[in-house]
Amino acid sequence: MELATFESVLAAAKMLSLEEQRRLAQHLESQSAQLPEHANGGDGTADHREREMRWFADEKNRAKYGSQWVALDGDQLLSHGEDLRRVYAEARAKGVEVAFTGYVDPLPGAWNVSR
Repeated sequence: MELATFESVLAAAKMLSLEEQRRLAQHLESQSAQLPEHANGGDGTADHREREMRWFADEKNRAKYGSQWVALDGDQLLSHGEDLRRVYAEARAKGVEVAFTGYVDPLPGAWNVSR
């Protein structure tokens, strides 16, 4: 299984408008502030976003939602599509104040037929 790399996420972020890049920076900062101080301490508390990470790693999800933005609450899919702003707005409309959002890298050589 191949996870999104820093380089692929950075490349996608560079394609955002300046306003969206600022929103992304604020979102990342807020996520960082929510992590337990000892998240990297090895005491088992590093599970902060484990369900979301497992969702992204699942090949079935990558095959179905590859090349799309998704919003998750745990392992529950709230919204998906090509427009991050719409995906985030739909998640908020469902009552999730700070949804986990991310770009789903497609599986190598896979066609996304869900569109």
